[in-house]
Amino acid sequence: MAQDVVDIGDRKQLFIDGRWLRNAHGVKLTVNPPVKHERVLTPDHPWESRFIGHYKTIIEHEGRLHLWYLASGPSTSNDRATHHQSTCYATSRDGLHWERPSTGVIEWEGHRDNNIVMCGTDEISVMLDPNGPDEHRFKALSPVNETPVWPESLKANTCKPCPPDNMYYECHLLTSPDGIHWKIAGVVSPYAHDNNNHFFFDRRLNRYVAYFRWNVCDNVCGIQRIRTLGRLEFDDPMQLPWPYRLNAASNVLPDGRVGWQGGEFPIVMEADQQDPFLPCTDINDAPVVQYPWADDSYYLSFPSFYRHYDQDVIPVEACAYEDPQRANVTNRHNTGVKDVQLAVSAEGVNWERPERKPYIPLGLEGDWDGGMTYAGLGLVRRDDEIWMYFSGVQARHGTADHRRTYGGIARLVQRLDGFVSADFDYTGGEFTTPLVRFSGTHLLLNVDCSALGEVRVELRDERGIPIGAYNRSGPYRGYSMAESIPIDRNHLAVAARWRDHDDVAALIGRPVRLHFRGRAAKLYSFQFVTP
Repeated sequence: MAQDVVDIGDRKQLFIDGRWLRNAHGVKLTVNPPVKHERVLTPDHPWESRFIGHYKTIIEHEGRLHLWYLASGPSTSNDRATHHQSTCYATSRDGLHWERPSTGVIEWEGHRDNNIVMCGTDEISVMLDPNGPDEHRFKALSPVNETPVWPESLKANTCKPCPPDNMYYECHLLTSPDGIHWKIAGVVSPYAHDNNNHFFFDRRLNRYVAYFRWNVCDNVCGIQRIRTLGRLEFDDPMQLPWPYRLNAASNVLPDGRVGWQGGEFPIVMEADQQDPFLPCTDINDAPVVQYPWADDSYYLSFPSFYRHYDQDVIPVEACAYEDPQRANVTNRHNTGVKDVQLAVSAEGVNWERPERKPYIPLGLEGDWDGGMTYAGLGLVRRDDEIWMYFSGVQARHGTADHRRTYGGIARLVQRLDGFVSADFDYTGGEFTTPLVRFSGTHLLLNVDCSALGEVRVELRDERGIPIGAYNRSGPYRGYSMAESIPIDRNHLAVAARWRDHDDVAALIGRPVRLHFRGRAAKLYSFQFVTP
């Protein structure tokens, strides 16, 4: 019987899911949280004095890092939308030291010497579009609230305001030639999506893909779903609205607002029966990226899971840095804590969480990130590290005292390809890959064996028999486990060796299986390359 062969060519393959693990014994997938580093931005200006962070996007473009982030500050204006929440802009060459350029775009309390680029926006995300004209190079998604300090916002085609705070929640597309001067293109969806909706051009599909916070109110398997992640595909982001599915069952309120939704957007991620505290656990937001340093399809998401307290069981007592009235009365059913997990997917539709543990955990109670953490949208590579940025809040959701200052944006450092690893037990383990066909002359491994660990690799044929081969010059070269040279220590790209050689050119184009055996080691990725 013919066996399926995966053509991997010279493309890097990651161990983020179980696709490469067959007949595994003493091996498990392990999520590797990044290391928290310094806060790179804190609320230093009056227009940021309530908080900064929450939702933010990092993009590297033309030799600089560009950051758009949510900020809020007090205002003497009676127009709550004017300075309730704004989008601010910062830039950096090294990712450590950030500048807030004076953009002159928005007037704040009588002056334009600030880094605000949009006002009345809420929970914004930004993308750099590889297609389309320069005037629409940057695109963003956000609700837009009409405010006189940003004339462009007056073009917002908004629905009825959503009480009690009279904020609008239709999702708008905005475009910009430079990331600073923005215009509203129109409404992509009329629904109340709320947090961190975003989209990107999927290089695998050659289409655009959007992910939305999606609020539903129904029961599946006995679970009442509220906050979930929805998904759309489309060809042209400027063709508005985007192609959601109309559903007559949606809850349209008497004033015209759309309340809880039905099946307009396919749901691709949600809390399930393995999660605790249901139905009081759901997904607040879930930034999704297509991993840029492996050509095959690897999608990563960093969902913020929200445990909102069942206050019939857990009464909320405000901490010293929280507002006791908001904690105990106003937000009785919307108070709780959040942290970030890691989810992975091969195609961006079917998601799994290899381990359901915090990827960006809370800090100590009372620390600046002790109540909530939020992952930023975007990955940055610096040499052999991947940097992300996250924000934290000292207070729990729904308890913030607006007389205080919260938040900040901090740097995270992850090993290249290091999000998930195939970990060999201390006493040993092994596994075999499916059949692959490759095109490189050497096999490189990203592996950490430290001092007491090691990894060996054997190449097998379709029948599972270790391979011996002759190259053109004649000498026999074997690829069996007995001939494999053990790898120790910590490497980002170490060549596998067998006795006196590391050349696999004789096997190019031939179906083979890789059989790994090791102990006390973490294997992150493998790749066939030609030096």
